[in-house]
Amino acid sequence: MAYADEPHANSGDTLVLTADRRALRGASIVSREQLPDGRVQLVTEQDGRDNERPAPIRSVYVIEERAASLQKLVRYDGGEFFQRHIYEWVR
Repeated sequence: MAYADEPHANSGDTLVLTADRRALRGASIVSREQLPDGRVQLVTEQDGRDNERPAPIRSVYVIEERAASLQKLVRYDGGEFFQRHIYEWVR
């Protein structure tokens, strides 16, 4: 990813699925769904930290032939999941 206003934050990543297909990037895969329009949605969850607080982190990956998105959701104790970030890529 490249940030025009923050080049120091530029980064890259590779997604690696475990051999047993139960984890992605160290997070447990909790669902895999083929959406009606043909896209594939993967949902992962793991314990993590957000704003220096412990919190479950849910990542929603939507993959299609020429595009992908990653949505990061966070939940603090006693609360509901809320969207922290969403990234979208198109080729």
